[in-house]
Amino acid sequence: MKSRKIIIGTVIGIGILIIITGGCIKPSEWPTQLSHKLDLPSTIEPDHAEIEELNECIEEGWTELSKYHPGEEAIKGELSYIEYEIKECIDYCTDLENPDYQAFEHFPTVTQVFESRVDDCDGRAIVACSLLIHRGYNSYVIMNDRHAWVITYLDDGSTIEILKNPIPEDDHSWLLQWNDQIVKINFAHPIPLLIGLIAISGITSTQVISKKKGKTSIS
Repeated sequence: MKSRKIIIGTVIGIGILIIITGGCIKPSEWPTQLSHKLDLPSTIEPDHAEIEELNECIEEGWTELSKYHPGEEAIKGELSYIEYEIKECIDYCTDLENPDYQAFEHFPTVTQVFESRVDDCDGRAIVACSLLIHRGYNSYVIMNDRHAWVITYLDDGSTIEILKNPIPEDDHSWLLQWNDQIVKINFAHPIPLLIGLIAISGITSTQVISKKKGKTSIS
């Protein structure tokens, strides 16, 4: 009986771990995925050598193209050019198809993305955000339950988003925003609300069970 409980507990524990690590079925990736999800800013590496090299290429190309985007269009044109170069630099591949990840939702670092030069939307966004911060922009990876892209906050209070497709331009819903310093959580999003309701329901159920057993405290 005891061994059966151990087996069931182990299976449940592994199942929870797979869920927490984004459905990752590659055990060697579990430690890094747990680390990344607990410390999202660690995925952003603006001082990475590959980011510096990419920035030099961007700077060279943008120097030539910038003359076609004068005045107020300069920043928008620059970020559009960066979006194009990121897509050219990193081929699209889902996390599940990527043999290095084998997960439904994998949060890579810049180092991991440049090792293979393939990734999905969050890998591209992490590299783009790192590059923009390297160039002095106040940028964040922004994510909802369907996609990840990059938002940049300008000094005049306006924002520019890149890599947003397939999310419509007028859709401003988001779940997470993060860069190398800050993590923002949108607690009005359905997912945090659902997690909160589940947690409250679990606490309430525990209280009810405890009272039925004649206890006054939460066990």
